[in-house]
Amino acid sequence: MTVRIAPFAALLAAATIAAAFGEPKPAGALALNEAGVREYRNGAYTEAERLFREALGSADAPAGVTAAAFNGLAVSLYSQARFTDAAAAYERALDTYRGHPELSVERLRTMVNYSTMLRDQGRLDAAGRLLDEVRAAFEAGDARGSLAAAFLSEQGLLAGAKGDLAGAERNLTRAEAMWEHIPDSQANSIVAWTSLGDLYFERRDYYSAETMFRKALESCERAWGPEDRRCAPPLNGVALAMARRGETAAPQRLFERALAIFVRAYGPASPKAAAVLNNLGTLAAHKRDFKASDRYLLRAVETWTRAYGPDHPNVASAWGNLGANQLQRSRWTEAEAAFGKAYDIDRKALGPRHPQLAIDLNNLAVVYYHMKRTADAEANFEQAIQIYEQNGEACQQSLVGTLLSLANLEHDLKRFDSAANLYKRALEIQRKRPPDLSADTAASFDNYARLARRMSNFADAQEAETLATRLRVRKAILNERLETKR
Repeated sequence: MTVRIAPFAALLAAATIAAAFGEPKPAGALALNEAGVREYRNGAYTEAERLFREALGSADAPAGVTAAAFNGLAVSLYSQARFTDAAAAYERALDTYRGHPELSVERLRTMVNYSTMLRDQGRLDAAGRLLDEVRAAFEAGDARGSLAAAFLSEQGLLAGAKGDLAGAERNLTRAEAMWEHIPDSQANSIVAWTSLGDLYFERRDYYSAETMFRKALESCERAWGPEDRRCAPPLNGVALAMARRGETAAPQRLFERALAIFVRAYGPASPKAAAVLNNLGTLAAHKRDFKASDRYLLRAVETWTRAYGPDHPNVASAWGNLGANQLQRSRWTEAEAAFGKAYDIDRKALGPRHPQLAIDLNNLAVVYYHMKRTADAEANFEQAIQIYEQNGEACQQSLVGTLLSLANLEHDLKRFDSAANLYKRALEIQRKRPPDLSADTAASFDNYARLARRMSNFADAQEAETLATRLRVRKAILNERLETKR
């Protein structure tokens, strides 16, 4: 499991509005708000939380300052994966705005930010309901400037989360065009392209993801120079996409550059630095340097645990990668323990329906298969399939991968009818999807082609063979195009 780093300024708009209110501002509450924003920008989320809570303790703070403090508290809690507490803070902010029509624009900003968190949790319908009210203001012309651009960005990201990548790119392109005409808004444009890169990455379209991350990186380097801290998240994204396509040397250099930027900006104990350490650990594992990988990953676990506590999803990510290292060494018991820790943390932090939980279940299923615990492996694969199905269109590509994994297991157990049905389900979904260019996907469709031919299902055999070939050819073409661009 890799970790993509949240780009700067993604949720700061509402947290900084205190400075813009045309009402009396108690110096103490305002100063605490501003200090909280600074700490948040520096990645010190627990310290930011403390400052925002202290600002809220000011009895004479007017509505605008109080709402800004609740927003700041919400984004700080969200960054610590404390979603329930963050939701309560967002609701308190919205309650504060009610009865203050002069703060209607700030209220809409809060709704956009709240939608971002809900989308990240996979609560897409709830996120959409919040955006509906903002959309009405946007269509009426009441949401202009940076608010309109923020709305379009979030609307695009929500479309992407629902599987509509064309709609995502369309809205994010409109948002970027707006940001270009708003002073001091380059960071928001970079956020838009980085976020779109994340969406493509999650759907395993690493070629498109790299393109989006490079757009963000180029914009950042033009605006602030190549060593600015704001360039590190898209830099990390480029390295991730390249690593997932099987490259090692270039991603290593890019990860090390991102790590150096974060260490200079925040120090070696920064959670942002830990994210790059986690990714370096994953890359070292791909090179089968497991000792180096373990060192990177354990440093990431220690850093994140100090920053967020032991139950943060990022800690789970590092445990998942440590489990993968044990799996590749055939240390099944140790792999099960590490994957189990990741599963327990994610279930507690993200809930039982989050797609990340399906990834954890897949990992455990692979271990159980190697331990000859085939019933447990099947149960985990089936539970992962249910989670992906519950999350709808956004998880269809991941669903294909899990269906193929379970089909391969059934095939190995000589349950050929069951395997054929699972392969066929995956093939039907893949017909309607952008191609998944991983080597495992092509190999799995090769398996189905052989099985279908033995079962005299020659039409499916031909289609599966053609798809596997097309995936390999497309992968080669895209690799060549990216090399030409570089």
